[in-house]
Amino acid sequence: MSSVLGPSYQGLTQQEKLALSSNYHEVLGTYSNRIRTDSIPNYPAPSRNWTSKPQPLDGFTWWKFSLRVFDILLLFLPLLFVLLGVFAIKVSGRPTSDNFGQTILRITLLGPTIWPIMFAAIAGRMTSMIALYRAERGATLGTLEQLVASRTLFSTIEMQFLFGRISFLGIGLILLWCLSPVGGQAALRLLDTEQHMSYSSSNLTYLGSNSTSIFEGLDGWQTAGFAAIALFSAAIVAPLPLQQAPVDAYSNVKIPVMESLGSPDKYGWRTVDQSNVSYSSLLGIPVVGMSQPPAANMNFSIESSYFSFDCPEFYATTDTNSIIPKFDELGNPSKKTNTSSLLNNYDESCFLYGAMPNEPNRDYNPNPSPRNILFGSISDSGPTKFTVANCSVVQSRVESEVLCKQGNCAVNRMRRSLFDTRSPASTPLEINSLRANMFLSFPNSLKPTHIATSTPIDRFIFDPSTPLNVTIRLVDLSLLPKALFLVRFSLIFNTWYHASVSPLAYPGNSYEENIQTEWNATIAAVSSPLPTTFIVNRIWLTVLFVCSIVLFATALASSVAKLCSHSPDILGFVSSLTRDSPYIPLAPGGTTLDGGDRARELRNLAVRIEDVAPRMRVGHIALTISSNAGGGSSLEEANLRRLKKGRLYA
Repeated sequence: MSSVLGPSYQGLTQQEKLALSSNYHEVLGTYSNRIRTDSIPNYPAPSRNWTSKPQPLDGFTWWKFSLRVFDILLLFLPLLFVLLGVFAIKVSGRPTSDNFGQTILRITLLGPTIWPIMFAAIAGRMTSMIALYRAERGATLGTLEQLVASRTLFSTIEMQFLFGRISFLGIGLILLWCLSPVGGQAALRLLDTEQHMSYSSSNLTYLGSNSTSIFEGLDGWQTAGFAAIALFSAAIVAPLPLQQAPVDAYSNVKIPVMESLGSPDKYGWRTVDQSNVSYSSLLGIPVVGMSQPPAANMNFSIESSYFSFDCPEFYATTDTNSIIPKFDELGNPSKKTNTSSLLNNYDESCFLYGAMPNEPNRDYNPNPSPRNILFGSISDSGPTKFTVANCSVVQSRVESEVLCKQGNCAVNRMRRSLFDTRSPASTPLEINSLRANMFLSFPNSLKPTHIATSTPIDRFIFDPSTPLNVTIRLVDLSLLPKALFLVRFSLIFNTWYHASVSPLAYPGNSYEENIQTEWNATIAAVSSPLPTTFIVNRIWLTVLFVCSIVLFATALASSVAKLCSHSPDILGFVSSLTRDSPYIPLAPGGTTLDGGDRARELRNLAVRIEDVAPRMRVGHIALTISSNAGGGSSLEEANLRRLKKGRLYA
């Protein structure tokens, strides 16, 4: 049975078994002597620092002096990160334009690079110094191996698997090395920037929905009719992106069609999806008092109204004589309003015709029936073809919450008005003069110069992107789906009406001082950004302080262990394997040299791991002088063999 410290007997002759069992080390010594005397000459002392004379362990060398200076530097390096944390506290709250703060911020960006390098230098040296200190006073080989091998987090974890168990020393070393990435991240995340806001309120005034239209009197139309026509024409010929924008050309906020939005919440609010929204008018609501800093955000509510239509009848016909009589059956002929001569001489391409429901005491009815209007458009001149829409009209009164972000305003959500609770059927069209003037001026507002040619109104309803397209003389609105016609007709009808309400107030968002204009007040919540400032992250600051203090204690422990150790630092050096080795003939002496000193002296010595007992059935592996180091002799002549697979070694 083979011994743990001895050779294996398997496959050996009886004579070899006796030799190995009785004097195994002597046999190996014989081979080593042959190696030393026959093949490889004795080497002289590598340099004058290599001496066989007795000398004290605390002798001065420049190498030892440089290590002392290095230990002192390592001792104070962790304190620099403590100082970094103190400076971070100092610049916290300062504006980001502060030069000193900018310098500290740039230094923190170097933390993940500098900290791991510094940590590896301090922690790696500490484990070596503690191992040397323990080796002088007696320690198990496992303890020394763990300390010497723990140079990185991975190597520390690897040693636990190699030993097959996790010790308290191993856990402590793993936790210590975990501070390397944590400390680097703490330095990186130490300082950040923060945007503070100031909150205030602002009084705003906006054009009310109950303002008087210039259509109510002849004087108003004669005075400001040109402004209404200019606003209307500019709105419908605007580029399509502007038509679909949340504000008009004068930055007035447009009101979406609430009926096209999703389901309301429990408070009646419907959220506006800015990526898919239909607006009630191409003109927004003028708001006065929004002169805030460009970066300010505002939030306020406004009350407004718009016409909503439902057109159960949408058809094309060539029977012009049946249009008006058929419509008269829907209402009281004495209350009708026919303001177009289209059916007589076709000098306009479209018309509006209104009728009042036949209701006794309608003016005193709180819930009257909706009014009906008839819209017609010439589709073909030979024979004359009309596209006719018979629609009921009501008034939608809504409350809109407007959100302005850095000067860009849009309606954020809407609900039914809680203040104006009048019947939807009660609309401004109940005013006879307004209805007559509005219906008369509607087809004439953008009247073409040629008879029986579609106006920009017809063309807008047909295609909003080309209201000035004259390549087609008459557009056929009957080709549109009824739902699409309804959306576009509502849009242009509301735009025409809104242009008639205080038209001089739109371009400049300013008051139009007259008794007929109503301006409502609202209060806006304003949030304005303050200058961006530095802010220290207190959690990462604490982590950085803890890691720095632990690293300082580690450096201090390394220095104390080094001062308390008197033996040369021979752990963890390959050159230490040459000490007292029978397979590497060296000049006597050199035992007082540290591993670094010895490595420097022997840096040109060629060594190799070889079989030092090649002529035995069982080989022996050792670090020897390379077989080519003695004058170029072959491997066989030096009685050395390279390691081979399949050969037994002990």
